Amino acid sequence: MLFAKYGAAVVVNDLVSPDDVVQEIQKNGGQAVGNKASAEDGDAVVKAAIDAYGRIDIVINNAGILRDKAFTNMDDKLWDQVIAVHLRGTYKVTKAAWPYFLKQKYGRIVNTTSTSGIYGNFGQANYAAAVSLTNVVSTCSMTDWRAETRYPRVFTRPCPRRRQVQYLRQHRRP
Repeated sequence: MLFAKYGAAVVVNDLVSPDDVVQEIQKNGGQAVGNKASAEDGDAVVKAAIDAYGRIDIVINNAGILRDKAFTNMDDKLWDQVIAVHLRGTYKVTKAAWPYFLKQKYGRIVNTTSTSGIYGNFGQANYAAAVSLTNVVSTCSMTDWRAETRYPRVFTRPCPRRRQVQYLRQHRRP
């Protein structure tokens, strides 16, 4: 909602119902469309932006779930669900947006993670692995981006959100 407040046209992607957030953004004078898709269906998320606005400038990978369980009691299903949403979702949405960014010679990616990927947390081996690897993907994709264009901009939290917003305001698309 903060990006919409500052003038961004937003795609609100939610697995269940994006409508409440879309309506709130519109009520406050912003532009927003809703999309119901899994983060793993990155093509659908990016297509919603292209269909609605004709371009995509920023991807914010913020999808997340928790399936807390002590490592001893964790099963493959709990592990796979968290990895699918956090890691695969980040990959799929970023991968779908990547060709547009390259063509535009402009794009921004904000990956939200947590300190659990650095320090760990009891009962969150799956979550810690997913967010830790998301940080690695961010670093590697930024390296690729630098090789392919002169506009590298990939953020990973725990960088403070206000700093991300300030940076994005200063470096608007050409």
